[in-house]
Amino acid sequence: MSEDEVYYVSEHRGAYNNTEEMADIYSTTPKITLFPISITRFAAIEAAKELQKEGINVDVCHILQIKPFEPNELQLLSLKSSGIGIVLDDDYVDGIAKSLAFDLNKKTGADVHVMGLDDKTAGFYSQVDNLPPSKEKIIKKIRELL
Repeated sequence: MSEDEVYYVSEHRGAYNNTEEMADIYSTTPKITLFPISITRFAAIEAAKELQKEGINVDVCHILQIKPFEPNELQLLSLKSSGIGIVLDDDYVDGIAKSLAFDLNKKTGADVHVMGLDDKTAGFYSQVDNLPPSKEKIIKKIRELL
């Protein structure tokens, strides 16, 4: 960060207690590749672990930098191999997540979907809260796509 470029660094408050590095998860025969952003990274890992118990290989490619978005070769290879992916975001789907899904589709030809907040106003108490995709929602979507 020695240049004069402006940096914006942001992390979801739900990740503050995490002290472990979150490595990408790769298998030799992925059925689907997840690209989680921010707090959705935790649910993506949980979903991948649960589906692995059933013999469904789910690769998880963490998105750490969204501008410029430059997926690495392993991430692109995973998506090409699986042929299907999901970008997961803790924001509405008609934003950066859809843009990243488009970029991934153009680079690989894979069918890339988007999951994020439901298309409703975000709430501020439990009865109306609009939360990012949970492990259960991610698993349900993966089952639908496969």
